[in-house]
Amino acid sequence: MSEAVVACPVCRVKLRLRGSVLSKATVPCPKCGTTLDVPQATTSTPPPRQKSSPSSAAPPSRQPKQKTRPASGNTSKPKRKRKSPADAVPDPYSDNYYGADEESDIFGGSSADDFDSYGATADPYGTAAALPPKRKSGARSTAAVKDVSERAPSRQSSVRRGGFFSWVGYGALAGIAGIVLQTLLGFTNYLWPLLIATIVTGTMVGTAVRYAAGENDGWGPGIVAVLIAAFAIFAGRVGAFSVSPDVDKILGNPEAPLTAQEAEARVNTEMTEPFLIADIAAEVEYDDDFLQANNIEEDEATDYWLEHEGEEDPSKRYLPAIWAEATQRWNQNSPEQKEAIRKTKEMNLRETYGVMSDEVVQQRINDATTDEGMMNEIANSLYHDEQWLNQAGISEDEIDNHWEQTEFEGELRGESQHLPAVWAEAKRRWDETPPEQKQAQIDKRSASLRGELVFSAEDAKNAETIGKTLRILMIVIGAIFTLFWGIGSLICTGSALVSAFKIASGMNVGN
Repeated sequence: MSEAVVACPVCRVKLRLRGSVLSKATVPCPKCGTTLDVPQATTSTPPPRQKSSPSSAAPPSRQPKQKTRPASGNTSKPKRKRKSPADAVPDPYSDNYYGADEESDIFGGSSADDFDSYGATADPYGTAAALPPKRKSGARSTAAVKDVSERAPSRQSSVRRGGFFSWVGYGALAGIAGIVLQTLLGFTNYLWPLLIATIVTGTMVGTAVRYAAGENDGWGPGIVAVLIAAFAIFAGRVGAFSVSPDVDKILGNPEAPLTAQEAEARVNTEMTEPFLIADIAAEVEYDDDFLQANNIEEDEATDYWLEHEGEEDPSKRYLPAIWAEATQRWNQNSPEQKEAIRKTKEMNLRETYGVMSDEVVQQRINDATTDEGMMNEIANSLYHDEQWLNQAGISEDEIDNHWEQTEFEGELRGESQHLPAVWAEAKRRWDETPPEQKQAQIDKRSASLRGELVFSAEDAKNAETIGKTLRILMIVIGAIFTLFWGIGSLICTGSALVSAFKIASGMNVGN
C-alpha cells in the first residue's frame, strides 16, 4: 500500500497519508489547521513484527523536521495558517503531547481510513504504538512531584503549627527574660527605664508565642500571650522593688534574731550620747515650725536621711541644721533629766532585743503597778476617749503640742507628762475604784507587762517572720500601685498587653 508520513511544523503532530489523499497537493492539519504539503507516494516495506508492551517501551523519539516537496504541477509554496503562540506551544501535561491519542480523518472516516494521525512511524501490522503511560487528570508522577517539592516546598512543610503547650513554653521563656530585665533595672531607682522594660516584656512575650503558634492565628495565642505578659510584668515589678535601695531603706531589712551577747553590745552602743541626740533629731525632722523657720523642705530632710542612713556616725545621717537643733535641745536638759532619758531608752532597748533580766522585768512591773503607774495608764487611755475630750474642751493640737514639749524636756513619766485636766481625771477615776477592783486591775497589768517584756528566742523568730511577711506584702502592694499609678505608667502597662495580644494573634503580620 502506498502511504506517506508528514509532520506538522506547528503542532508537531505526525500524519500518515494513504490512498486518495496522496493525489492531493496540500491537506490541512486536523489539529491546528495548518496547510501541509503532500509528498510523493512511497511504498513502505513492513518491518518484522516485534512484541512489545506499552509499559516497557520507551517513548518514541522525535524525528527531525524534513522538508517536503510539493506535488507535481504545483510549484507555488503553500501559505501556512499560523496560530497564536499560546496555541502553537503544546501542553507538556496533555494526553496528546505526542499525538498518541489523536486519530483524525479529514474525510470523517475512522482510524482505518486513508488519513490517520498516529504521531509515530506506521506499523504495518496494526500494533498499538508504544507510548508513555497515560497520566491521570490532576496527578503527576512521583519523580515530578518530588522535583516540584524540592524546588518549591509546600506551606504545610515550611510553617510551624505549634500547640497550646508550645505557646506557653515559648511565652514563659520570654516572660522570664522580661522579669530579669525589670529586676536589674530596679537597682537604678528610676521609674522610666522600668516603664520601657514593661513594653519590651510585652513585645517579647507576644513574639515568642507568635513564633510557637505558626499558622495558628486568632484569639487563642493572643490570650495566652496577654496572661503570660501580665504575670511577667507584675513579677518583674515585684523584683525591681525587692532590690531597690530606697525600698530597703524605707521598709528595712529583717535581721536574724540576735544572741544575748550581740543584743547586749547593741544596747550599750545605742545608749551613748550621739544616739540619744539622734532620737531628738528624728523628731526635729517633722517639726514644721523649725523647718519653715530654716527654709527646709520636709522632702529634702527625708531624702538626705535615706541617702546617709547607713552611716555609722549618727551625726552624719541628718542635715547639719537639724543635728545642730537636736544637740541644742539635748543640752537644755538637766543632768537628772538626761539620766532619766537614758534609763528609759535602756529599758526600751532591752525590751526590744529581749535581753531583760528577771530582776529588771520585775522592777519594770513594780514601777508600772504603783498608784502613780496605774493613774498614768488611765491618763494614756483618756487621750483616745473622744467623748471625754470634747466634754473637757481639749483639742488634738493642744495634746500634740504638750507631748512634743514634755518629750523634749525628758518628762516621760508622772504627773508632769500629762495635761493637768487629763491627770486630774485619771486620779479621780483611780481614787473612786474599789480596792478589790484595784487589785484585779493591778494583776491584769502585771500579767500583760510580763508577756511583753519576756522576749524568748521563739518570740524573736516569730517577730522576724512577721517582719518579712509584712515587707513582702508592702512590696507587692507597691508593685501593683505603680503598675497603674500615673498616666505614663498606665499607658505603658496597657501598651505592653495590647502589643502582646496583637503580635501573638497575628493581627499585625501584614505590618
